[in-house]
Amino acid sequence: MSDYEFYYDEYQESEYNEEENETTDNERNKPFQEPPQEPSQEPPQEHSQEEDNLKKAKTYSDTWQYFNTWDPQHPTKVVCKKCNHTYSKSTGISTLKEHLKKVHGIVIDKIKKTQTKLNFPRVDPWPKKDMLVRDQALVEWITETMIILEPLERATVYLSAAQYPTIADIRFVFLGILEHLESIIGDNDFEQKELASSVNQKIGEYWNIINQQTLVSTVLDPRYKLSLFEVGASAAEAVSAVTSLLANYHHVTIPENRDVDETSSVSSVSNVSDELDRYLALQVDENVKPLLW
Repeated sequence: MSDYEFYYDEYQESEYNEEENETTDNERNKPFQEPPQEPSQEPPQEHSQEEDNLKKAKTYSDTWQYFNTWDPQHPTKVVCKKCNHTYSKSTGISTLKEHLKKVHGIVIDKIKKTQTKLNFPRVDPWPKKDMLVRDQALVEWITETMIILEPLERATVYLSAAQYPTIADIRFVFLGILEHLESIIGDNDFEQKELASSVNQKIGEYWNIINQQTLVSTVLDPRYKLSLFEVGASAAEAVSAVTSLLANYHHVTIPENRDVDETSSVSSVSNVSDELDRYLALQVDENVKPLLW
């Protein structure tokens, strides 16, 4: 390799380095320019919630036929078509109605909304024959349920309307309900026997309490006496309970300083029994007022 070629290569290399340095310096001194941006496209204007509410209200009220909600001169106002009076778009419908009434003598009736009817046929999943059987079974079930509950409703009405309700009335009502339920349970054609048995069982639990608590009060009620007791052991038990209670009451009311022998004690019990027999011998009077008797 000659000296000339060596110097020539060295010269080219140094010239290339100088051009590279000049390019770098020019880029550093050149002011920063932002890349060109595409023209922005504004999204279409959407109506505000307020405008939507106005549209909805307009479809329901006749008030809006007297007001312009899109006046170019007043884009943010509601303008009266008769007098050009302006209101804010947030103004309530009642204020606009008041304006029409006071200024123009126009009365707007209240909004009457009607239910939307769906325009498609109803399809019953049941075949027509099965549907008739189903409907008939449902009617029978409701009818028998009402038969079971009927005495409960009648008892409520009877006790509520009673002018002089007493504890004896409760016994009368319970006996009527139990008799009704037992007759239903014994009917072979009645389908709701299980429901009737459940109601009868619950009423029976209360009857065990009511039976003992109403013995004396029922016998001493001139409207019932022994009419609510079965002839025989039931009536005899009631009379015995009343006799014992009255004898104990007579014994307690004797003064403490008075000597009471066995003869006088037997005599007092006999007197109580005789008085009770005379009372029971009288006929039952359903029209008597027990609290005034």
